Amino acid sequence: MSPDVVRRKRESLLGFFSVLSFFLRMRSLQKPILFLTLLLGAHALPLEFLIATRSNASEVDKPIVSLEGTGQTFQPLKEGTLRVLLVGGGSSHDFEKFFHQADKVTLNATGTVDAIYTANAEEAATRLAEADVLVLSANHRSFGLSPFQNALNAFADSGKGVVVVHAGVWQNWAPATGFNKRFVGGGTKSHGKGVFAVNQTGKTHPLLEGVVNGFEIQDELYRPTLDAGSTLTVLAETAEDPETHQKWPSIWVVEDPKCRIACIALGHAAEAHGNPAYQRILINAVKWTSRH
Repeated sequence: MSPDVVRRKRESLLGFFSVLSFFLRMRSLQKPILFLTLLLGAHALPLEFLIATRSNASEVDKPIVSLEGTGQTFQPLKEGTLRVLLVGGGSSHDFEKFFHQADKVTLNATGTVDAIYTANAEEAATRLAEADVLVLSANHRSFGLSPFQNALNAFADSGKGVVVVHAGVWQNWAPATGFNKRFVGGGTKSHGKGVFAVNQTGKTHPLLEGVVNGFEIQDELYRPTLDAGSTLTVLAETAEDPETHQKWPSIWVVEDPKCRIACIALGHAAEAHGNPAYQRILINAVKWTSRH
């Protein structure tokens, strides 16, 4: 056997075990049929793929690094002004453009809100101590770690307001954090998109004040599954989803013994953040959760 053949067989074998290691790290054993299919087919994969997989498998083990902060601070406290901390950052959304810039303009335009933004988990945990309301849209892994989660729960335990928006109602972090159970009452795993109506369920609530019943919005149509054991009230839901033929919660409040929590599934991009109904709901949610 030539040295070149021996070398390629050795590299192929190393690649095979790298694929095996990668799938184990990704917990593919939870889906045994998929795992066996991939494992048995690994020997037939191109050598270049096996080598690339070997080098990329280490991505799973990389430490979670927080996103860059903004350094924004609240203005000196004024009577009658709410301090609102906007927290975003992560994937699949333009957090800077919409959850920072657009929502900050919407809230500050009320004249009674001082809103600042960060995408850094440590900075967010620090600023929470000064805020009256948190508006959370982030889905970055750093926000699922203990420093931020502990600060969030302490913030809520102190009676401050929590508003969870769009990407924040996704199932972003491990169940062990308790985030989805306490602050969402469930979670979202899929969505459609398009123009759809949002209809009120008949419940009277401050979140719906000034909001037209049946307003239309161009947005991602989130499909939240709310836990049967959660104490919550759905205030508005989508029209029938053309893909699932179901209506999905769009706006709801989660009952909590220590704080007020409002959830808004709407808000993917410009069409949503520029929609007057979305803007009114966001303002209402901030005011209601603050208890002011």
